[in-house]
Amino acid sequence: MEHLERSGKNEIYERESDGWLPISPYPRNEYLKGIGLLGVSTFFFGSYSPLIRTMFTSITDHPPLMIWNACVAIIGLCVAELHRFTFPQKYKPLTEDEVHYGLELGFWSFMASSTNTIGISLTTADQAAFCVETTTIMVPLIQGFCGVPVPGKVWLGCVLSILGIWALIASSSESASSDQGFKMKTALVGDLLCILAAFSYSMFDVRVHKFGKKSELYNLAYTKMVAYAGFSVLGAFLPFILDWTGYYLEVVEFWNSLTPDAFKLISGVMIWNGALVQFLAHLIMIHGQDIVGPSRAQVIYALTPFLSAIIAWCILGETLGSLGLLGMAIFMVALLIVIQNPPEPDL
Repeated sequence: MEHLERSGKNEIYERESDGWLPISPYPRNEYLKGIGLLGVSTFFFGSYSPLIRTMFTSITDHPPLMIWNACVAIIGLCVAELHRFTFPQKYKPLTEDEVHYGLELGFWSFMASSTNTIGISLTTADQAAFCVETTTIMVPLIQGFCGVPVPGKVWLGCVLSILGIWALIASSSESASSDQGFKMKTALVGDLLCILAAFSYSMFDVRVHKFGKKSELYNLAYTKMVAYAGFSVLGAFLPFILDWTGYYLEVVEFWNSLTPDAFKLISGVMIWNGALVQFLAHLIMIHGQDIVGPSRAQVIYALTPFLSAIIAWCILGETLGSLGLLGMAIFMVALLIVIQNPPEPDL
């Protein structure tokens, strides 16, 4: 596909039979800004898995996961309210459509975070990372199914990013022992939950791109956070309905065994995930993906396992092997491909 930058407007153009036609509403500099915003949000997303893993490996009794998710969501909502109070000029009066958009995005965010957290607790971090990053393939598939043209170069970037993910996971597996304590059935359930999380993340990405064109971005981030917190609080009561006695005893046992050091660790990870991952990262992501588009954003999100590996190396002492370095190189090629392609039309 042949492209041209006009120095006057610095917009992205494409050659058609009747001449050069603009195909992106954003100038090149704005497009690169979107890439940068997605890179920052990807860093926060990349911190999610290693921090959760640190919590799981550092304490004996883990917090009940649905209650954990609800606490994270409430913290995120408090930060969203603080941001809205501090910068009121960035927010417009909410419309009925924005409330509906926020409800749907909050539902997908709740499904993704809940199934991802539970999945990580049941399987290995490597398997979880691979399963969640299948969003790289799911998003273009969903867009293509909905009739959005997905250029061949974007598909190439998706394939390369998947190869990069495989290389990173294979690298991590080189040093992994065979007796990690994960039973096959338990790991399979965890993998399936992470794949369900990947589908939920994919739906979130596709829908946020569409809704971002029809609403104020700050309003969208806020309504999403409110709905996400609401669904998470309701989800925290679901285990009590299914197994009141068992879950109540689990909560009591965790509370009685909670030490000051464990409380500090759990609170720190909870605040980081709620304030930075669930609110700030999504606020940045919504703006960046509005510019770049969901299919191309997936190639950038595919850097998440690589960033997770770096953070895990810093916190847990894990290292990347030769295949990991190869995966990093493949990711860089995929990024170059996605940067050279302008955003797709609206879904």
